[in-house]
Formats: sequence, structure tokens, C-alpha cells
Amino acid sequence: MTRSVDQHGEQDDITLVDLAAVLVLNRIAFFLVFGVITAAGLAYVILAPDKYEYVSLVQVARDGVGQTPLEAPVATIAAIESRWLPDVAEDYLTSESERLPIEVSFSNPNGTALIRIVSEAESDAEALVNHVHDALIQKVQAAQDKLLAENTEALESEIESLDVVIKGLQAGRNTDQAMLHVVQRKANLTSKLDRLQGAHTLAVGRESAQPTGPSRVVVLVLALAVGAMLGVFSAFFVHFVQQVRLRMNEAR
Repeated sequence: MTRSVDQHGEQDDITLVDLAAVLVLNRIAFFLVFGVITAAGLAYVILAPDKYEYVSLVQVARDGVGQTPLEAPVATIAAIESRWLPDVAEDYLTSESERLPIEVSFSNPNGTALIRIVSEAESDAEALVNHVHDALIQKVQAAQDKLLAENTEALESEIESLDVVIKGLQAGRNTDQAMLHVVQRKANLTSKLDRLQGAHTLAVGRESAQPTGPSRVVVLVLALAVGAMLGVFSAFFVHFVQQVRLRMNEAR
């Protein structure tokens, strides 16, 4: 009885030789799966076009004191995403009868008054990227110019009001303290007015030096590795199916 159990246990043991034999017997399945996946990876490496990152930079209007933006860049980005980009996309759809084929993203680098406009596209789409970025920049520039004009007008109006106050104080008596305060206030406003800075463009559609996305070598190596793993799995799966069919036939 013990000998029967031992023999059964020995029959159930699987050695590396058995595994290798299974792989060799089902090598067709292995090479088929390995070849398909490797061919797919190789086709991607050869045929997939390079994509580049195109970046545009806009510096928004600032008050000149600490370079504080007249409007938070995130508010301008919200306007771009909700109003101006859809307008540009609709214009393109009207003129070309197709959807805008590129994606555009926006960000504000921390601690700056910059708006970063980014698109990823093939090199032959560079003209389209520049057109879209330039259209968006023009809308940002127009909004910032209007904001600058409003701030300039408000400061000039306040300075004129202070001039009237100064004339009134000059005609009065014992107004030295009040006059000093008003004159200082006017000087501060004048300085702030002189230091207002409008928005300007730093770059339009600047192309990255290297293609974006995964390295082609990495893609090929991954295709080889995945192909080998799935090839081995498919070989053992075929062996498993064959064994199941064999047991079912024996049971009959």
C-alpha cells in the first residue's frame, strides 16, 4: 500500500525536464504568440511617427509691485478652457469640417505670472499647433490689455481726485498734516501707475529637442519580454487543454 502511494507521488512530481518537454512539444504555440507580439512591437517602432511637445508662454499683466498679476493666472486659464479654446475649436470645425486634431493643456508654474500652453503632436502638425496657440494667445492678450486699461483708468481717476483734494487743501489753513498724507497717497498711486506692465508673449510653439513618449528601444524590449512570457503561458495552456481532452476521452 505504501509503495503504491509512493509511486503515485513520484508520478505527480514535475521536474524542470518535464516543463521543458512541455514547452518543446508545444513550441508552435509559443513561437506563434511570441512572433505576433514581437511583430506588433517592431511595427510600432518602425511605423509610429515621432511626437514632439510644443510649448507657448505668456506673461500676464502685472502691477509692477512685487510682479503681482492683475488677475490670477488660474482665472485666465479657466477662461481659456471654458470660452476661448472651444471658440477656436469651433472655428476650425467650421473651416476644415473636422474636429481639432490636437490636444491643448494649460498650467501656471508656481510662483510666476506665466501661463504655459502645451500641445503634443507630430512634426507635420507644427503649423496647426502654432496657429491654435497663436489664436489663444491673441485672446489672452486682448483680455489682458482690457484689464490693464481698466486698472490704468482707475488709477488715473483716483489721481485726478487727489489733485482736486490737494487744491482744496492748499486754499485752507492748518492743513499741512492732511496735505502730507494726500501727497504721499498721490505719489504711491503715480508710482503704481508707472509700474503697470502689460501682458506679453515669451514663446509660441517652441518644439522640444527630443520626441516625447516611451523610447523605441524600451518598447521593443517590452514587446520581447511580454511576447516570451505570453508564449510560455500559451504553450502550457495548450498542454493543459490537451491533457483535459485526453482525460475526458479515457473517461469515456
